[in-house]
Amino acid sequence: MQVVDASVFGQVVFDEPQSPAARAVLAGSRVVAPPSLRVELANLVRRLAKAGRWGATRAVAVFDDLCETVDFAPDSDDLGRAALALAIDMDHAAQDCAYLALARMHGLPLYTADAAFARKARAKGHDVRTP
Repeated sequence: MQVVDASVFGQVVFDEPQSPAARAVLAGSRVVAPPSLRVELANLVRRLAKAGRWGATRAVAVFDDLCETVDFAPDSDDLGRAALALAIDMDHAAQDCAYLALARMHGLPLYTADAAFARKARAKGHDVRTP
């Protein structure tokens, strides 16, 4: 099991130059993520539909396929409080910190393609890896 944030999925969906490494991370083991990943995945897919790369039917199918690869953690006050504490400590968005909070709760590293977030988290001693 591994915690992977939306930025890694974005590399794959948008077929960015780093997508082979991101695909390898996603194929490594089952992904666990906070419930907010669903909305972030929906937005990634929406951007491709808006750009004309996919119609609505294809966008929904891709969204469904992506969601099937993830075990969504239950939303909880504990996750929210942990994300808030990290966000305050790191002066970073709570949405991103929810992934880090979940990783810490499970004793797992966090995989992110967000270099600035990774630097901040590593500076605070967190196990954050980039594809």
